[in-house]
Amino acid sequence: MSITFLLGSAANVDAAENQSDFFEFMQKAFNVQVSLSEKGRSISEIEQKMAPYFTESFIDQFIEENIVKTEEGYQTLGTDFALYYIPYFSYSDRTKMTEYKNQLYIIEKINDHEGPVKFSDSYQGVRLTKEKDWKIADVLWGVPEEITQEAQSESNKRTQGQTNEMFELSLSSVPTIHNIFPVFWNYTNEALLNQE
Repeated sequence: MSITFLLGSAANVDAAENQSDFFEFMQKAFNVQVSLSEKGRSISEIEQKMAPYFTESFIDQFIEENIVKTEEGYQTLGTDFALYYIPYFSYSDRTKMTEYKNQLYIIEKINDHEGPVKFSDSYQGVRLTKEKDWKIADVLWGVPEEITQEAQSESNKRTQGQTNEMFELSLSSVPTIHNIFPVFWNYTNEALLNQE
């Protein structure tokens, strides 16, 4: 799978190899969302702050759902369950990334039963779309099964590829008939020559 990765610079790369870059991008986007509660701002300032990470339509939905007018300006208020916020991903091997129908999905199975909001075992995710750069287009509180299956399939392929590489590396250090025979041949010939 080859996609164009644009988060500051253009390069044609494999998304799986840059999963950590996408995870970092997501964490920065989440930090922007959280920072909107720190102080009042104008709507224009909020839009500018979110623009590097989110699509225009997502920003509009986020503002409508989460931004309130205060004495200091516009900001978010604390809540246990806010729509359009990036989920609390672990950004570990539990977090999966897959491309599906020209969209990029970052998903994670949520089975945490602690805290004020309880979730049943399910996947949550974020959908990124390619404009000029990759941007967050949606937060998914329920991920369609075909996406979870695709993500699991890609994860298994990556794991299988890593296993194959490790197996090949371990085999390269194991003596085989191909690399033992010449050594044995030379040793035998030297031994015979020394006996004469």
